[in-house]
Amino acid sequence: MEKTFKDFIRHLLPLRKKHRQELKLLKSILTNDQLSDVKYLLKTKKIGLTDSATNISKKLTSISSIKHFNALVEEVPILTLIKDLNNIIREDSFEKSYKKFSLHAQERMIHYIAPNILGMDDIKQAALLQLFSKERFHLLLLGDPGTGKTDILRGSSALSPISSFGLGSGTSGAGLSVSMSGKEVQKGLLLLANDGLCCIDELNLMKKADRAALYSAMEKGIVTYDKGSTHKSFKANVRILATANPTGDRFVGKSLSIIQQQVPFDSALLSRFHLVYVVRKPGLQELVSITRKIIKSSATRLREEDIEYLRGYVERAHQLDVEFDKHHATLIANFIEDAKRNEANYLVEIGPRLVHGIMRMAQARARMLFRTKTEEQDVKEAINLVEQSLVIDGVTRA
Repeated sequence: MEKTFKDFIRHLLPLRKKHRQELKLLKSILTNDQLSDVKYLLKTKKIGLTDSATNISKKLTSISSIKHFNALVEEVPILTLIKDLNNIIREDSFEKSYKKFSLHAQERMIHYIAPNILGMDDIKQAALLQLFSKERFHLLLLGDPGTGKTDILRGSSALSPISSFGLGSGTSGAGLSVSMSGKEVQKGLLLLANDGLCCIDELNLMKKADRAALYSAMEKGIVTYDKGSTHKSFKANVRILATANPTGDRFVGKSLSIIQQQVPFDSALLSRFHLVYVVRKPGLQELVSITRKIIKSSATRLREEDIEYLRGYVERAHQLDVEFDKHHATLIANFIEDAKRNEANYLVEIGPRLVHGIMRMAQARARMLFRTKTEEQDVKEAINLVEQSLVIDGVTRA
């Protein structure tokens, strides 16, 4: 930093009272050297300290503004310093805010997944937990068009720090996995969503020949490229959130056996999803109920600042490793035993994958609430979501 005689004189003067009070608030997060530099730069009028508005909804956080240094001179060292300081202040402010938010995260975040779609609360809850899963956890929404399935995909994709979104009809080749031109790698949806969420709309339109890459990513977290003498593996540790329409585009009939015949996938693909929800257009009574809710409710306003805040919250939560408390194993075992007895009444098989799904949802819920160990309520809520996914409204059993 360039120093002049005028700077030396100003440096001898006391800091303004306002700045002294403001620096007291920053004392716990800045080093002594940083504080010393800030005092000097404030006295010599090379930087200023203001409040920067966050524009985040009060429903999410009480933070309306954050302290922000701004440069009053164009000197690279000063610009670099205040950029670092502003990042430190912002991270500290948000960390404190996130800890408070974690007490209400579940009930507040759910309103930001497809807020224009009323109902489907169980599906929204499952999609919310999928956002907080570090382990591979896959969710399929199978049902009639025009029911809001795609809106849930878009809402989840927007809240995920890492995500990709594409159509099943356009996922062949590099669209889904990877292609290479010489040494240049062209990443498809699966690679782009590595360690994040891969959203595929209308999965039923994907060609069967293109499913090998999807299977590999869902099971192993990798995709391979084998062409000519080139053999490579790429990381694709993804969580799949997909929609699909039934054969014939719309479910018809009320018999489970008839519904099963309209599922557009074989068991090899269907069984790779931890949760499968059958979504049907609402009946008369449900439609009347939804209509009343629409009239009474006020839609959640989706501000970009709110989405960014929530994305940051998800990213922060992913830093937590959550231990599954094995004392809750009996809860899962009892549920699985009962579900297996009634397997003939369900669209999907009851097996080990469902156990993994319950455990991962329980861990995700604990992570969402900033806990590092699962509690009984986490497991109970996970089991409840599985139960709701197994039951298809208005369908007679096989």
